[in-house]
Amino acid sequence: EPVDALLFANEAALLQLLHGPQGKVPPDAPLSPENELQFRIFETLAFTDYFSEPQRVLLDMLLGFKAVRSRPRSSQYVVTMSGLGLAFSLLGIGWLARRCIARAFRFAEVIGDEAALGSCYLFQGLVQEHDGQSDLSVDTLRKSVDLYLRAGDLRRWKTALKGLLILLRNRGD
Repeated sequence: EPVDALLFANEAALLQLLHGPQGKVPPDAPLSPENELQFRIFETLAFTDYFSEPQRVLLDMLLGFKAVRSRPRSSQYVVTMSGLGLAFSLLGIGWLARRCIARAFRFAEVIGDEAALGSCYLFQGLVQEHDGQSDLSVDTLRKSVDLYLRAGDLRRWKTALKGLLILLRNRGD
């Protein structure tokens, strides 16, 4: 599987290089129940790994991307694309991280999904924290928490709130 993950990393990087953050949102293809389940598993693993084994976030997001890449007009695609931004940031590839997150924001706006937009803010906030922009990160993570709550996505709201609280605790707030 590590070889497969590297192949998908190359594919994700190529997509960003070729289409950039302003690329048009292509049409969707159906997402099978198996792919939906795979996405949920890897999304959950990525959040867990961020706080325990950050180097695994890329693998989690790439496997999630593999499951949803045929559905760019879905919240799952936006979550995965913004998660790839975090993963690339953790690896020190800032320019690719920014492109992934910009693309995720653009796609979230096109599909008009508040929870997807919440995911963009969540991952952007984690990137900001990683980059040492603690105050900006807290503001961004609060936007994420608010958007998840407005969207009624309590599972992600709880995860974003926990992340925000961990960061506030680590800052001494």
